[in-house]
Amino acid sequence: MPEATAKDLEDKFIKGEDFTFTDFLSQLEAMKNMGSMNKLLGLLPGSAGMKKQLQNFDETELVRTRAIIESMTPLERNDPKVLNGSRRARIAKGSGRAISEINSLVERFTQAQKVMKQMRSGSIPPALAGAGSMGMMPKTNQVSQKSKKKSRSGNPAKRAIEEGI
Repeated sequence: MPEATAKDLEDKFIKGEDFTFTDFLSQLEAMKNMGSMNKLLGLLPGSAGMKKQLQNFDETELVRTRAIIESMTPLERNDPKVLNGSRRARIAKGSGRAISEINSLVERFTQAQKVMKQMRSGSIPPALAGAGSMGMMPKTNQVSQKSKKKSRSGNPAKRAIEEGI
């Protein structure tokens, strides 16, 4: 990531400003310029245990995410709360994706914003508290998730993550 972009994001984080889709898009661009995501993820400490997830990682997901974000107006990128049903339908049509994909992206993005706010306030989110390496949940959460009967995802990469393979 260019130093200026990294510095801007750091300043934004320190000031307490919200992480926006515009920031997310700039990070996607920086990651794209660094090369294959499989290779980048393989360089992370603790990623050896995630070999199957890395093999199933779909590079085109980044392209789809970028298309969705670029179909948003500047207002929508900076304030995802304005995304009502008609705006989501327009974004879906403009990006060539399903409305459910737009909803999923917005939901994941909202969760990421919450995690960043918690990190900024100095508290560690429960999902990250016991993680020894990337992608690992604390044992207490794993037990409670396995006891629930959830429907399985049709996407092999998501299913592998859900099943902890």
